[in-house]
Amino acid sequence: MKTTVRVVGNSVEAWLMAFGLKRGLATRNVNVPEPMILLVDVPVVEPMSFHLSPMDLEFFQELAISERELIELADGQFTLGYNYREIGDTQERFFAWGDCGFNWQSIGFQHVWRKFTNLNGYETFDAFCFAKYCAQLNHFVHRQDNQRSILSQLRHGITVDVEKLKILLRGRCESEGVQVEKAQKAGPVDLEVDFTPQLHSGHEPDYNPVYNSTLSCKVPLNGDTRGASNLLRKDFGWLKVDFLGSSVVYTAIYDASNYSAEFVREQLVKEVGNHNWYESLYPDQLKCDMWREAKVRAGTHAFGLMPFVHSSCYSLHRQLDTLLQLIPDVSMRNSGVELNVLPVDHVAKEYNEFAGVLLERSAEIRQLHCNIDAAESANVDIKIQQLKQLFEDSGVVKHLTESLLAEDDWVKLLFALNVTPRNYTPLLDAKPFGEVAARLREGVKALHVAAEKLPPISVYRAHYLTKSH
Repeated sequence: MKTTVRVVGNSVEAWLMAFGLKRGLATRNVNVPEPMILLVDVPVVEPMSFHLSPMDLEFFQELAISERELIELADGQFTLGYNYREIGDTQERFFAWGDCGFNWQSIGFQHVWRKFTNLNGYETFDAFCFAKYCAQLNHFVHRQDNQRSILSQLRHGITVDVEKLKILLRGRCESEGVQVEKAQKAGPVDLEVDFTPQLHSGHEPDYNPVYNSTLSCKVPLNGDTRGASNLLRKDFGWLKVDFLGSSVVYTAIYDASNYSAEFVREQLVKEVGNHNWYESLYPDQLKCDMWREAKVRAGTHAFGLMPFVHSSCYSLHRQLDTLLQLIPDVSMRNSGVELNVLPVDHVAKEYNEFAGVLLERSAEIRQLHCNIDAAESANVDIKIQQLKQLFEDSGVVKHLTESLLAEDDWVKLLFALNVTPRNYTPLLDAKPFGEVAARLREGVKALHVAAEKLPPISVYRAHYLTKSH
């Protein structure tokens, strides 16, 4: 007897979920029939570009989707990070996927930087980031595993065209035997994962997602491509600029409770031009409810395609792994075990509880980008207030359960948002610092020189697509 799972929605996450479940369940037990995965092709409106982080790329690699396919078939472009710029600020702050500075004897670089600037005057945190200079010059090459090479400091993401990515994923799903339906048919399934935005009653979350809407447009790329996305602070929120292989995607990210789509569109027309702007929502009204009858909410679409720092693929990866562990093995049926030993509503309950935590983590990242004074804003969750306060006081990152970012990524993001520590760990005062300071002073020049020697990103991309693999 087959395990049957229905996935509802045609979002990127829905196609990934269907493909991942098909592969994961098919290889779990070779002695039982392959699972039946049904995808109901219900339209879901999404932003036009999708930024895949290094963690996301690892997920795609597990699904046997290569970087080369993302570049070639989804108009993908290598990206080294994000440039952040506040209103009226001429200086950009850089969030890098790769290293920024170095840890010294297990002490984080934010502490080393703080002591260095106390002794030597002002120097920006990202001045010690190799990826920043590569992105400024639009130069790139894949990182090397040789830790003695400066290239080992680079990590990269890939920005892709959403519609082209969905075409790629649909082809993979159909080749693996995922059945695609245009309308949901009546009939029992073992599990249904729903990615369609709907209003639901039930428990209201105790946090405010802050940014919940987008307007995006795509225009042809004129001139050289870029090695980083730009995030520009605007009165309505943020304007994100993603560079693809042959086009540029502009995405406005704003709070629909404070600004109408018409107002934001008027601002965009003044700044970017009179293009076709498409609206999508980060539907904060979606709740990860406890469903009966084997139905779960898909927490990733409740996040929307994350505009800041990473996509929702990492969250989806975690949820997919959880479902694969929770769904009863088909061999239980063949062995005569009653399914009520592990009822399907138990699967839905555990999955939704886990997805609810990831939903909170995603909302916290959006809240952090609000740049509201944490001490005065009632809209910012207490965990983010504590995270900002602790980092400003001591340079320490507060641990968050099921965090979507590693600690060093939190540090780089806080600096990019102009949240900096006032103090450093006292452990540094017990160590000789002169050698470290000299190394930092010489390091900035070396980073510039090394970045200049790399090929232009457009040249490297063309070479990457044509060379044999």
